[in-house]
Amino acid sequence: NAAAVTDYRQVLDNKSVQAVIIATPTHQHKDIAIAAVQAGKAVYLESPMAHTLEDARAIALAGKDSKAVFQVGN
Repeated sequence: NAAAVTDYRQVLDNKSVQAVIIATPTHQHKDIAIAAVQAGKAVYLESPMAHTLEDARAIALAGKDSKAVFQVGN
């Protein structure tokens, strides 16, 4: 019963989705990861965490300020 969506925000808006895995090109990680933790989703983010140091800091701050579970890994 998997759903096909064309925009990741549709997944983040779905209240039945509790966690997401972000496995996109690195330059897309920041926007998706921040939106996911702001939506209260648990996040597993593939490494590398971000494309730039500034993006990594923004992602880390969003994770820190959220009550969502956030993990970066291989």
